[in-house]
Amino acid sequence: MFIHFGTRLYGKVDVVPGLGFVATKFFHIMLIPFIPLGCWFVEEGSEGKDEHGNPGWKGVQIPFSGKSVLFAYGRVAAMIGAFVFGLMSIPGLDHGPVKGLVAGILAAGCIVAVVLSYMFNRASLSRAMELAEKAGVPGDEVKERYRRLPG
Repeated sequence: MFIHFGTRLYGKVDVVPGLGFVATKFFHIMLIPFIPLGCWFVEEGSEGKDEHGNPGWKGVQIPFSGKSVLFAYGRVAAMIGAFVFGLMSIPGLDHGPVKGLVAGILAAGCIVAVVLSYMFNRASLSRAMELAEKAGVPGDEVKERYRRLPG
């Protein structure tokens, strides 16, 4: 049996449009994050693969972000919950129609929670200014970007 492990970024939060986002580098086993190894402000567009096909990204290490770690674990738990509840909602598995319906609703709720966690993760202006300072971006540029954003 093949066991995949290594490090990877999880917990994308505090997105600063046009600049980057906060993420935590985790030691993972089978893509499930286990041990947080440090938090980073990752430059937008730098995540992906390098010229050798290895996963990579560019960023600046920042102080530990409990929010990023919490979101990483929470998203994984919600995805696992969606899978388990989804299986429980399959008719004919002798769970009964009520339990199947409740499991289906819980599976949908888990999926919605994951989607919403990515939709509403923009950094506040003050947090964006703090992150931009660490990345060496002028604060005026960040303020201008936030002025142009809707809502």
